[in-house]
Amino acid sequence: MGVNYSKTGMKMFRRISVGCLVVASCMLTGCLEQSVVIKVKPNGAGVVHVRKHVQKSSFAKSDGDKKLVPSEENVSEMVAALGGNARLVSLKKSLNHNGWSGYDLIVAFDDINNIVLPDNLESLLSGDPPSSNGQQLKMAFSYKEGLLDIKTTGFADDAKQANQEKTEGAVNPFASEPSSPLAVASIPDAAMLEILAKVAVDAKAGVFVQLDGDVKESNAKHQKGNLITLMKVNIGEVLDHPDSLAKLKQLEGNDLKRAAATKIANSIEGFVADFQPSIKVRFE
Repeated sequence: MGVNYSKTGMKMFRRISVGCLVVASCMLTGCLEQSVVIKVKPNGAGVVHVRKHVQKSSFAKSDGDKKLVPSEENVSEMVAALGGNARLVSLKKSLNHNGWSGYDLIVAFDDINNIVLPDNLESLLSGDPPSSNGQQLKMAFSYKEGLLDIKTTGFADDAKQANQEKTEGAVNPFASEPSSPLAVASIPDAAMLEILAKVAVDAKAGVFVQLDGDVKESNAKHQKGNLITLMKVNIGEVLDHPDSLAKLKQLEGNDLKRAAATKIANSIEGFVADFQPSIKVRFE
């Protein structure tokens, strides 16, 4: 189970089940609030705004804010990974609305059609090697005449992976056994789970798309005004429902199909995700 920020927040694209990872980070370094917002203008230009802030914890050894802000080298690698003509606008230390320390990173682009949100975005910023576990979700965009199409791939039934050679296996005799949420989180007992619920009550992370205009039509499942939520986890709410940890664990399988992932995600308190292969929204 991860214990640093490189395994939370934006790594939802590499490992869907971030709940347990964020909990570990909150215990050892303080609660986390992290978001990625892709803002798109009617002309197809826009920005990628990354925010990451940390609440100091009495559990953690303080080493100041030196590790909160990514290095110039790591930022350059992340900007290059976005593709197109993405370019750094600003990287600043900041405080969030709770007074937590962190940073704001803004990258601009001229054409959303040339932008791909890489699955290792957080690893690039932190300088840590990417995890090889869990779903390898990637996101690309296409835009024309006011219609934005958000495409997410990486599930077992996507065409690219469906054509891969499959290895024959055998039945899992324990598949129908009830899951243990405590075992999933590597928490020794229920008392520790209760402590974690209090420590991580304010921890949250998510990925969003903001439309710089009025939305005329959309098939997005989680939309409020001009903001579309692609994925969001509220750790405190997850921990208030212990079975949610076991369900999050189910989202880690490399052979997980899109329909199964959607069904699991919809049953988890404190977790929302839109796993449609194509999210279309028209705005002006």
